[in-house]
Amino acid sequence: MAEILEDLISVEDLKVFEQKYYEELRAEKGAVSESTQFQYACCLVRSGYAADVRKGIQMLISLLKTPSAGGGGQDAAQRDYLYFLAVGCAKVKEYVDSLKHVRKLLEMEPTNRQAKDLEKVVQKKMEREAYMGAAVAGGAVLAVGGIVGLAMALTKRH
Repeated sequence: MAEILEDLISVEDLKVFEQKYYEELRAEKGAVSESTQFQYACCLVRSGYAADVRKGIQMLISLLKTPSAGGGGQDAAQRDYLYFLAVGCAKVKEYVDSLKHVRKLLEMEPTNRQAKDLEKVVQKKMEREAYMGAAVAGGAVLAVGGIVGLAMALTKRH
């Protein structure tokens, strides 16, 4: 499941969806269909560039706030928006937000296997980041302690 966070879109594919988005934006005088916005946002979330991922996250947040004109497909669309929003947040290491979105999705669909798997991956990444942070902090404390000890030894010597 961790592969979803490493899944990258090719630059060519991203350009295709970006072009479609901006053509529709021009043709419709500022209006773009939800479908086109979602496709482009998914591509951005799958980009290897953090700025693109963040842009995709913003588009997905906007889509979540937009009341859908469709009836029965609204829950499915919301599910997809939340899922890719959680993926995007995890990719830019916003793990708390990622978990918030994936858990909201699980409230809607408690048996959603993809969401459960994503939740586990994000929790593991959070734990690993916490361990790494603790290791760095521990290393810094040891380094400072070593410097203080060396300074004390040098002062006693003189």
